[in-house]
Amino acid sequence: PVPDANEAPPEQLELSLEQCRALALQNNLQLKADLINPTIAAERLSEEEAKFEASFFANANLSKLEQPGRTVVLGDGTLITAPPAKTEQIAADLGVTVPLRTGGRVVFDLGDNRYDNLTGDPNVNPTFDNRFSVSLSQPLLRNAGRWANMHSIRLASYNRQMTNARAKLEVITVLAAIDRVYWRLYAARRELDVRRQQYDLAQAQLEQARRFINFGERAQVEVIRAEAGVAQQ
Repeated sequence: PVPDANEAPPEQLELSLEQCRALALQNNLQLKADLINPTIAAERLSEEEAKFEASFFANANLSKLEQPGRTVVLGDGTLITAPPAKTEQIAADLGVTVPLRTGGRVVFDLGDNRYDNLTGDPNVNPTFDNRFSVSLSQPLLRNAGRWANMHSIRLASYNRQMTNARAKLEVITVLAAIDRVYWRLYAARRELDVRRQQYDLAQAQLEQARRFINFGERAQVEVIRAEAGVAQQ
């Protein structure tokens, strides 16, 4: 949490090694930028794998034909009058295309065709034509086989692995740096405690030497030595 600017900072802040690691991972901007790369690499791999996903297709077509009546003259001079004609045709197509990892393609196709002669006999109109077909196409030479068609997926997979390894290396580097700083600070604090204890012991020896001088049991040189020891610590 963000500290309050109106409050005085604490005299001492204690952090565990786990807390230091968490703070380093959360607040390292370079690490945040590096951790975006694995997500990008995973999306590129998913994009390459999507080439072999099945897809639907659908088509619809409506056509109308109107022919006016006309007179046709035969070779013997006979006149034949053709009545006007009106036709309507509706064609619909629905299917699934399945790409194969061997480079081929399977197509399932369901078609429906409706033909209506509006000027014809209503007893035989409209007519319907339904069909279902399955087709398979497979190249035998160029671009044939899984090795050729899976090449881009393999490259994307290797790139993802390298990106993940680099991201893990960056995280390990940050954690290792935090661990080194943490234990150096820990050692410095412990060394400071030892130095303080040594100083307190030297101060106690000085006081003891002064008491001995006051009682006449030690020479003045003992106080000078004790003072030098205190100054050294």
